[in-house]
Amino acid sequence: MRLFLSIKKKLLIFVLCISLIPIVVIATTCYFSIRNTLKYQTLEKLKGLAESKRLHFLSLMEIKKTRAIDFSADKFIKSAFETVVREGISKQPEAASLQRYLIEDKLPLCRQLIAITLLDEHGKVTTSTSEKLIGKDISHKGVFPQDIGHNTVDVDQPHYFSYFDKDCVCISAPIISEYSAEPLGSIICTYSLTILSEIAINRAGMGETIELYLVNRDKMMLTKSRFIDNAPLRQMVDTEPVRQIIRGKKEYIGIYRDYRGIPAVGAALDIPEYGWILLAEMDKAEAFASLKKFGFITLFMGMIGIAAAAGAGTVFAVSTSRPVKDLTDAAEKFAWGELNFRVKANRKDEFGVLATCFNAMAEKLAGKIAEHKRMADELRTLNESLEQQVNDRTMSLAKGNEELRREIENRKQTEGRLKKYEILFSEIRDLAYICDTRGNILFVNKIFGILTGHKPEEFFGKPFAPLFDEENLKKAIDVCTRTVKGESLLFELSFRDTGRVCEYKNFPLRDEKGNIIGTIGTARDVTEQRRAESALRKSEASLSNAQRIAHVGNWEWDKEKNILYWSDEVYRIFGLSPQTSDISYEIFMNAIHPGDREYVRKSIHEALYEGKPFIIDHRISLPDGTVRFAHCQGEVIYDTTGKPIQMNGTIQDVTELKKIEEELKALNKSLEERVTKRTADLIMVNEKLRKEMAEHKLADESLHESEERYRNLVENALDVIYTLTVDGTIVSLNTAFETITGWLRTEWLHKQFIPLVHPDDRSIALKLLQRVHQKEIPPAFELRILSKSGNYLVGEFKVTPQIRKGSVIGILGIARDITERRRAEDVLRASESKYRLLIENLPQRIFSKDKALRFVSCNENLARDFHIRPDEITGKTDYDFFPKELAEKYRAEDKQIMESGQTDDREEEYMKDGKTLIVRMVRTPIKDEKGNVLGILGVFLDITEKITLQREAERSRHLASLGELAAGVAHEINNPITGVINCAQILLNKSSEGSKERDIAGRIIKEANRIANITSSLLSFARQGDAKEKKSIVSVHEIITNTLVLTEAQLRKEGITITLDVSQKLPQIIAHPQQIQQVFLNAISNARYALNQKYPEVHENKILEIIGEETTIDNRPAVKITFYDHGTGIPARIRDRVVEPFYTTKPRGKGTGLGLSISYSIIRDHEGRFIIDSVEGKFTKVSVVLPAFKPVS
Repeated sequence: MRLFLSIKKKLLIFVLCISLIPIVVIATTCYFSIRNTLKYQTLEKLKGLAESKRLHFLSLMEIKKTRAIDFSADKFIKSAFETVVREGISKQPEAASLQRYLIEDKLPLCRQLIAITLLDEHGKVTTSTSEKLIGKDISHKGVFPQDIGHNTVDVDQPHYFSYFDKDCVCISAPIISEYSAEPLGSIICTYSLTILSEIAINRAGMGETIELYLVNRDKMMLTKSRFIDNAPLRQMVDTEPVRQIIRGKKEYIGIYRDYRGIPAVGAALDIPEYGWILLAEMDKAEAFASLKKFGFITLFMGMIGIAAAAGAGTVFAVSTSRPVKDLTDAAEKFAWGELNFRVKANRKDEFGVLATCFNAMAEKLAGKIAEHKRMADELRTLNESLEQQVNDRTMSLAKGNEELRREIENRKQTEGRLKKYEILFSEIRDLAYICDTRGNILFVNKIFGILTGHKPEEFFGKPFAPLFDEENLKKAIDVCTRTVKGESLLFELSFRDTGRVCEYKNFPLRDEKGNIIGTIGTARDVTEQRRAESALRKSEASLSNAQRIAHVGNWEWDKEKNILYWSDEVYRIFGLSPQTSDISYEIFMNAIHPGDREYVRKSIHEALYEGKPFIIDHRISLPDGTVRFAHCQGEVIYDTTGKPIQMNGTIQDVTELKKIEEELKALNKSLEERVTKRTADLIMVNEKLRKEMAEHKLADESLHESEERYRNLVENALDVIYTLTVDGTIVSLNTAFETITGWLRTEWLHKQFIPLVHPDDRSIALKLLQRVHQKEIPPAFELRILSKSGNYLVGEFKVTPQIRKGSVIGILGIARDITERRRAEDVLRASESKYRLLIENLPQRIFSKDKALRFVSCNENLARDFHIRPDEITGKTDYDFFPKELAEKYRAEDKQIMESGQTDDREEEYMKDGKTLIVRMVRTPIKDEKGNVLGILGVFLDITEKITLQREAERSRHLASLGELAAGVAHEINNPITGVINCAQILLNKSSEGSKERDIAGRIIKEANRIANITSSLLSFARQGDAKEKKSIVSVHEIITNTLVLTEAQLRKEGITITLDVSQKLPQIIAHPQQIQQVFLNAISNARYALNQKYPEVHENKILEIIGEETTIDNRPAVKITFYDHGTGIPARIRDRVVEPFYTTKPRGKGTGLGLSISYSIIRDHEGRFIIDSVEGKFTKVSVVLPAFKPVS
């Protein structure tokens, strides 16, 4: 094969192999960078997961401790326990009753509750739900609290309880005497240890190997293991995070071996309240599974690249060095006069041709010495041709370099766009999809499987028709057709198999020419939202009807914001159309009758600030002049500091009742007058008695009619209206009781109401009864009531005592069914909690603003940046957190987004703590169901590290390309120039002293040597990044001289005068000479550019001064080289930034922004100083200070 006979081809192959090394280095750098990023994200994810579970465990234990406190405060338990403890065995019936109460009413409250045990202060079990414990002395057990008198709740460490043959955790609370306030003993609630495992084993969406578990200070696992059976209190966990936290650390994240001995990525948090450690771990193999293939590829490429470079270099060196040496020996002998010596021409490459030519030249040289003049002319022509070839090749390389730069820039922009869309689709939690014009699905994200019940791959390239029923499919086809015609639509569809209702946003998908090639859109699951909205509407309608029928309305007053809310019935009571105008405290006071206004205002003040109950009757002046009577009740809500912030209550139109009361008063007065008159005039008694009896009969009939109207109102009310005796016996119930609960009234009349109440709520009901006995009117409260079906309904109760002759004779109350409202609120609360947890665990900064550009909410990450709590951001604006100029800029952009209705996605740079950060910000308008803009939602993420890595990669590729070009140019010139020098030397040797031919040959040798020096410098520049290059002792003067060889001709051509004041006696330095030469070249190049910008033509001040002097660095001898020019200078505001990578003061396309950055790095690596002093428009001084070599004496 002739493929490898050409030296040029061998050289190209060798250069190609060498070029594989930077690619391998870049790939390896990218691999480790991606690996570190993935490691950080995984650790942060596990830490956030552990923090969430830690809060869950703390919440669970607080609930269990509260339940123990509730048990210890139960009046029946305290009373019965005190009797048993103080009177002993004589009170066995009370002990049996207490045990039965614990078993029937307390133990069923929690399915993990194993036993409830009552101990006296000596540790002896007096009563327990477990028969085997009664009479036992367990004071020596760990479950017995040692500080009963301190009135604290104790949580014992989980352990195996032999009495129950189970792993348990015990919570104890003291029981205090009601009479002496002394501790009687304690109550111990024993729970199964599985209550902890239920939280830890909930691994939905956690991958294949993620595991959460608890460990105590004895290094024993407390919860179930994902991989080992029977792990609680049996599996030892002696791992690094456990040891670190036992030593005192609060948290630990990292990579280590878990309790199975398998490498794992994990996070550990201390729970000091209970002496537990929470760990969240993932197998290292799963965490870095996505990088495994990339790592193998990188290793394989590295081995191939190194092997190819080494092999090609060896072959090239061996095949090139031998013929070069033969030619060198032949030229040396020929130069000494051995004209008959010949080179063996046994090769078929360029060296063979060169040997043949050399032999032919030797044959002809003797006969053609006389023709030396003609040969000199030919050599001159050859020299000019060579210079033209060099110039042509330089221009060609510059053109190719520019095309390569443009291609890299285009590819970078394309990669940026692709990366943006990739991040966008991976971040959203809605269904994203792309279809072609015929409705075939081209792309869906992972949410597709959850919403439709089908795997995404089943529908790729297939129509979406099977996903919908006939009605929804018809609508979907219509929307698709309209979208393909150019419309952007918002609509709702439900999936056939799952029934999930989704809100769609559909847009036409266009190609680069604007042609519609399909549809693209998103779908949000709104199933639960629609159900909650429907339930809430039904509940509100029922409440409104009940209030309208009973003439009872409810109101809420936010005192802080002075916002007053009325139900529809309150509007009607005040003679207004429901919800037609905004209501405030002032409007309410203006509607009060002037005679009652001060009384109402005083009553409100006493309720707010003196704690008095708010129960008043007052008059209302209607807009038409009519006066109504109203009965108003309310309760005050306080914040954590005791400050009143809100009042809630009800108002009832009692005009008719007032009229009846006035009629009765008038009748009573009339009767008294008649009695007085009869006493005075006994003669007319008989006659008037008949008349009075008739009048009395009419009054009774009127009273009966009024009573009948009231009874009908009560019977037909939608709320339950009831009366109780003082001991809680039900006296009356209206028909709403049967409608709501399903019970017949006869089943509960003259019975205690307590059995209707949920066991957990009975203590609340009994406490409220006691308050009513004390003539108090408690605020509205909620109880769970047993229905006929066995389910519990949630009711809102309002009670008032019936007082006669100063004593409470009964209780009158009203109850409203709010079960559906509570369910809707629970659903909404759970949904909000879920999304809040999701948002708080995202690394992005997230915020929302209202239409007035006030902050509404933000996540924890953004609040931490602002040094506030998330709830403190509400109502604030950009002016509270940013400088005025930046705040106005953000507000203008937000207004533009809300006006356009379009999402804005951009990357911006800004300064923080003196550092430049690059942030990607996505902002989108928030719209209601009708498309009205309500505000704006923003998400931003710091991408500085990613952009920096991309720029560093670009810089590496750029430097590698420069090196390849420099090496190529140098090698192309070096080969022919060697022949020119040799031939000129022969002419010089054959010419006589003082002849013109000898002078011309000497000039040729001088200029050719100059060209060789230039190519040598280019080769040195190409090899400067070689990791094998070592520092050596060099002369600064020599480096300056070699540098000027490369630049002096160009400087003289442009009219720049060089003044060199660098002594050869300057101390030597230890350095990489080629790197220092690169620094000097960059300084000279920048000075040349600045001088040409200021003086385009020849000028007396167009001077570059290079000054060398001795100085010191940190009291060590050093050498200082200063490059001083009178050019354009550097503005003061950017002087500190010119050494940043990719920052350039030159126009676009004139500079890369890498020169000063590389120079600064080189001098820093040499432990030197790189100093820039400049005044804009006057001068620039670049000083390079390097440590001097100090010989060891």
